[in-house]
Amino acid sequence: MRKFLKSPTPFQIAVTSIAAILATVTIVVAATTVGDNISTGTLTFTTASSTGAVKVDSLEVVTGATTLDSTLNVTGQATLVNASSTAQTIASLFFGTASSTGAASLASASVTGTLNVTGKTTLVNSSTTAGTVTSLYFGTASSTGAAALASLSVTGDTSLNTASSTGLVKIEQASIGGNAAVTGLLTGSCNADFGTSLSAGLATTTNCTASGVTTAYKVFVTPTYLEKYVAFNGASSTADNIIQIAVFNTSTSTAITTAAHAWNWMAIK
Repeated sequence: MRKFLKSPTPFQIAVTSIAAILATVTIVVAATTVGDNISTGTLTFTTASSTGAVKVDSLEVVTGATTLDSTLNVTGQATLVNASSTAQTIASLFFGTASSTGAASLASASVTGTLNVTGKTTLVNSSTTAGTVTSLYFGTASSTGAAALASLSVTGDTSLNTASSTGLVKIEQASIGGNAAVTGLLTGSCNADFGTSLSAGLATTTNCTASGVTTAYKVFVTPTYLEKYVAFNGASSTADNIIQIAVFNTSTSTAITTAAHAWNWMAIK
């Protein structure tokens, strides 16, 4: 008994210390090793570094969904790979910015279905050639039902199509070649009757109905027929929905009997 309790030798102390260290390492390794899969429960990553980051060299989700309760920040390139026959579905994807310019770069994206953009959107072309947009539709997000397009530069032919029941493409105003904007363009035809007889060398006027025309419009008229010696003398929009047309009998001796004829007109403001 006295021999068993006596002080250990230096060799015994060294052996005992090495055994304790090996046991501790085995416990730590066993506690921090994740097997091939986790079927139930919660996996929590904790960091003790000054950066607050947890480094995962490779993470594969074989089945099911992965939910991130907070923000997933990716530094560098990230590739989303789809291994199934169907396309990947991303409910919400936000592109922020990490550059000094404040711009987020998306090299290439293919969207099947509708791409809804809330807020202002800028399409920037970084190459020496122009960007190509196959189809571009402007909807509306305002209470007025109008889509606003501040500036549009088009090179080449442009076709304006309509899907409305009226078959009309509506343009509020247009400026061609830097001239004053055209805010109204109307066309039509009306019936003008100058009376039964126009004396030689005299002029006369009559009114024809032109729906939508106001005194703000400049009018242009063309007769479908005029009797001999009768010449067009002028036209003006004298009142709302009215175009006044003047003709002149160029004969110096013959009175002319006129009949009612159709006149084509165009009004611009």
